[in-house]
Formats: sequence, C-alpha cells, structure tokens
Amino acid sequence: MDQKVLFIARLTKVWKGLIKRLLEQGIACEQIDTSRIAYKRIDDDYTIDLVVVDTHTAEEGGRTLAGRLKGSSRFVDIPILVAGEDLDRKLVADLAGMGVRDFMILPTEPEQFEEKVRDLIANGKKTVLIVDDEPAIAEILKDHLELERYRVVTAGSAEEAVEVLAKTPVHVIVSDVVLPGEWGPQLLSRVKKDHPDVGFIIMTGFSGKFKPQDALDAGADGYFTKPFKNTELVRTLREVLKGRTRANKTQQSASA
Repeated sequence: MDQKVLFIARLTKVWKGLIKRLLEQGIACEQIDTSRIAYKRIDDDYTIDLVVVDTHTAEEGGRTLAGRLKGSSRFVDIPILVAGEDLDRKLVADLAGMGVRDFMILPTEPEQFEEKVRDLIANGKKTVLIVDDEPAIAEILKDHLELERYRVVTAGSAEEAVEVLAKTPVHVIVSDVVLPGEWGPQLLSRVKKDHPDVGFIIMTGFSGKFKPQDALDAGADGYFTKPFKNTELVRTLREVLKGRTRANKTQQSASA
C-alpha cells in the first residue's frame, strides 16, 4: 500500500463502511479518536497522504489542528477533508479561512468517497524526481525529502528519468550534472521542451566546471552545490515550487 489516510473520527457505522471500502481498494487507513494527538501522529508518520476529520472532532479541536497544519511549510500540502452529517457554517468558514478547501456531507456512497480521497491524494503532496547515478546520494536525498512530506521517485540516468516522466506526474526534478549517457544539462533541455511545467534543479559540483550560473543560463529553475546541506536543498525546492505555481497561475490568467 503506497497511499495512507489518517482518520480523526469516532468509528460510527458510516465511518467503518467508508474505511472498509478504502482498505479493500488498497489504501492504508489509520484511525484515532481525537485531534488532540493528531498533530504528533502526523509529525511522526511521513507516509500520511491525507487527513480526514469528522465534523464533531473538528468542533472539538479541528480548528487548532488545521491552523497548525496549514501554517507549517512541511504540512501545508497535506490535504484535509472535513466530513460529517452536519456542516456548521461557522466551522466551514473558520476552516476555509485557514486553508481547508474540502468538505463532504455524510452519508455518501463508498465509491464517491473513494474517488474524492484518491483525487485529494493525487493533488496533495508534491512529487520530486531525483536523478543521480550514485544510489547512496539518491537515497539520502529521498529520505530527507520524504521527511519534509514530498513524494519522491528516483532515476539513475537521464533515460530512466524520461521513462519516469512518461508515467508519473512530477512537479520538480533534482538532477546531478554528471550522469551516464546524457548529462544533467542535456536532460534539462529535454524536460524544458517536453515538460515545460516541471521545475528543474541542478546539483552542481563537477570540479567547478559547471558553475551555478551555468545552470541558470541553461534554463534551470534553481541549483545547489555539492557537498550540500539538507536545509539548502529544501529551501531551493520550496522556492522553485512557489515560482512554478506563480508562473502557472499567470499563464492560466493570460489564457482565460
């Protein structure tokens, strides 16, 4: 199971039926009764892709939880779905003001609930493709970015990266300069041509022969140098994602 939902709800018959449906469809589920311990649970488990909160639980502490999640750069992309038999207008308004966008009236058909869950998961955490032919470095980057709540896929060459892009939606690529076959700058050119919405970050460190400015001149959205600090990588990644989001909104406005 590579998708996981955290339910903050008391297990009524309705919730049991919805959770049963997800489990049958291969989506992992975990349930806790109160939002009081939810933040710690989310902080401890980087595999959680979606938080579902019952309206009664939301009334008790959901506002605080939503504020903490949406106010955190690590957790802001984890979607929150608030669902229940009664959606109080003030509760909805308060949560919407904090950045919660998804609400659902229960009961609903399990198939509809599953569709909603899959859609939220697909559009939640950002996906990063790491391209590096050194497995140890790729694994270090993967582990750290997963802790920062990114989905991570890896490739050991430019050709493998192209194959990943053909079947997996990716938001940003982090690529080393030196790769077997095509190098990072050549992959950059292909990505900018075939996948213009995908951000591209170059890891520079080839004995000073490919400098940061060279990466930018080649069309990269960002760069960081080897040896690198994890904080530098995350800061660069967030800046690139923000830049791509602004660019996409500008393009959408211009075409409207």
